[in-house]
Amino acid sequence: MKGNILFVGTVAYDILFPIQGDIRNEIPLEGGELRNVNMSFLARKSQYYYGGTAANIAYGLGLLSKSPVMFSAVGADFEDDFRGYLEGHGVLCAPIVGKKKTETAKCF
Repeated sequence: MKGNILFVGTVAYDILFPIQGDIRNEIPLEGGELRNVNMSFLARKSQYYYGGTAANIAYGLGLLSKSPVMFSAVGADFEDDFRGYLEGHGVLCAPIVGKKKTETAKCF
């Protein structure tokens, strides 16, 4: 008998900002210790990734053909590409809750 595994948790877009150079060269040390640091870095681009605890675990189990079912609160933008990506990797997203004027969580 084949059963489904239900995941309830977060779904989010992970947005990373790569920076040029080596950040270790930018950290001011006084006597070998870090003190009162306030830094900013220029990021010339951003990279979007699919993320969230429920989405990541369900995706992994989908790759293993374990029939994961994911239940999470998402925004309308989830329908644009995230749902298709997960379903294309074996994740059932039918019980997802979404609102028309909201966006899926974004982690920067």
